Amino acid sequence: MARSKPPARKPRAQPGTVWDALFTGRPGARQAWVWPVALALLYLGGLVFWGVFFHWGDFPYKFHDWAEVNAARMAFVRDAVSRGLLPLHMPDSSALRGLTDRFLVLPDVITAPQMILMPLMSLTQFFLVDVLFMYSLGTLGLLWFKRRFALSPAAFSLLFLAFQFNGQIQAHLAVGHATWLGYFLFPAFLALVLRLVEAPQGWGWIASMAFLLFFMLLQGSFHQFIWCLMFLALVGVAAYRRLGTVLAAGLLSGLLSAVRLLPPVLGLGQFNDQFLSGYPRPWDVLTALVRLIGPAQAYAGRMQWAGLGWWEYDLYLGLAGTLLVGYFGVGLWLWNQRREKQYWQLLPAAAILALLAMWKVYKPLMSLPVPFLDAERVSARLIILPFVVVIVMAAINLQRWLDRPAVRFVSRLGVLALLGMLARDLVQHLLAWQETEAVKGFPFADVNLAIKVVSNHPDPQYFAVVEAGAAVSVLAAAFLLAMAWRERRQKAARPVTA
Repeated sequence: MARSKPPARKPRAQPGTVWDALFTGRPGARQAWVWPVALALLYLGGLVFWGVFFHWGDFPYKFHDWAEVNAARMAFVRDAVSRGLLPLHMPDSSALRGLTDRFLVLPDVITAPQMILMPLMSLTQFFLVDVLFMYSLGTLGLLWFKRRFALSPAAFSLLFLAFQFNGQIQAHLAVGHATWLGYFLFPAFLALVLRLVEAPQGWGWIASMAFLLFFMLLQGSFHQFIWCLMFLALVGVAAYRRLGTVLAAGLLSGLLSAVRLLPPVLGLGQFNDQFLSGYPRPWDVLTALVRLIGPAQAYAGRMQWAGLGWWEYDLYLGLAGTLLVGYFGVGLWLWNQRREKQYWQLLPAAAILALLAMWKVYKPLMSLPVPFLDAERVSARLIILPFVVVIVMAAINLQRWLDRPAVRFVSRLGVLALLGMLARDLVQHLLAWQETEAVKGFPFADVNLAIKVVSNHPDPQYFAVVEAGAAVSVLAAAFLLAMAWRERRQKAARPVTA
């Protein structure tokens, strides 16, 4: 007797209610408005979030790294832009870690193109505008994942909230780590990485990666620049057939960034490369995710972890956010490797960087003859990029779970409840770490920004190195654009096959 075929599964009907549209990336025509409304609410809520965090551009800066480093450096660039001068020499070395008065010798000074707007507003107002600008670029990067994986408003909310407002970015910005704004470019970086592991890429991809990393470096985000190169190299090893593309992207990223990477050669041997610490114990990462520690307890003198302040460990998502990200971004991602090897090429890279963020595991790497590997004294920071990878995978896998027919009303309601708790917890972190509260946890540090003016003077060796770096950057940019344009013309000229 012939074996009967099982009945074909009917395709799931498009949602017919607003409630259903919250959980699908492909709503029916009548519910198409739900997604843009949800995005608008998220984005505008984020503008308010960061506006409150920075007291709408009128926040105190005479404490910690604001006073010691970045306020002075930004005031210096503001003076350079106002007077139409190149920011080459500071009046003294106090804001450059006491190493030199040569501004560009430090690889993490901010030379972002948007700083041309600085004369139009106060320093603190500009920084808020810059935060909102980079936050907006981060939103555009996140939208790539929405389109690629058809994320619903619910899944996208997890991605948006956990990435844009977690304790790591809040705490670092609060203490004056203005160079952390390159963090908001991580979604664009990971979007390019996913494109690479999905299919072979050419010169257009290489140029996109190189210019993205160069723009990141211009934000002063030297550390983030190095982490991305490390992550990309590890992905290239895992996806060995893409290794040539990865090596080309890494090399050309360095050449394109030569204007910022070559001057630091003059400071070799002077930088402080004394290793500090990573996370003392692996389970301290869980503490960093679920425990809200405010500035009053965060200052290094009150902590026992290698003299480091809590902002170096903070990853706060709260209990609900940690459950969502942990289950969908770690548990389901690992489980899916059994059947489909879901983006397995990212797993070794994320795991290795996370391992290097533990205790003193990274310390031996600092003695290797590899440029800039000795620049990361606080290896706990290396966990940030794997953290974002897990957040991205959590959103992807949450959507795949929501797309299952068996997911019922109660489960959906539970997801919304957890998302609401995540938003509440992040606001609680905001209320604890906003600048007007953070300043109360640190000693007062006076700084006179009026004297941080351009003091350029004859310095032939320095000028020659800066000029050489600029020339290499221009040549690399011309080469990348030419190769990408040539590749695009070749693709357009190919006959279309049926």
